[in-house]
This record gives sequence, structure tokens and C-alpha cells, in this order.
Amino acid sequence: LVLVNLDRINDSPGTIIELYEAKRRGIPVIGFGDDGSLHPWIKECVNRIESNLDKAIEYINEFYM
Repeated sequence: LVLVNLDRINDSPGTIIELYEAKRRGIPVIGFGDDGSLHPWIKECVNRIESNLDKAIEYINEFYM
């Protein structure tokens, strides 16, 4: 499982590549933060987007733990 902060992700090409690799390998990606300006390809690599870290952790606890 990958947990990723989506705030300013467009400034982090390494993180974008890691998301792609996780998607390619079937590893779930849970994102949190602002998703208003995400490129559609980034959205395609993220399984679930929550508005903040606490909600992302709640989701992970409920569905993956």
C-alpha cells in the first residue's frame, strides 16, 4: 500500500513515477490532499483520494487492516 500526499504533486516527478509503478504492479495507492488540479493520468494511478491525512488513515484502517 502507498499513502501519498497529493498537495503539489505536480512539482514532484519522482512521486508521479512511483505512483505509476505502484499502479503497474497492482499496489493500492491512497492519496490525500487537494485533487483539484491533478492530471487525469495521476488520478488513474490513485485508488482512493481523501481530503486529508486523518480520513486517509481511517479509510486504510477500515479497508486494509
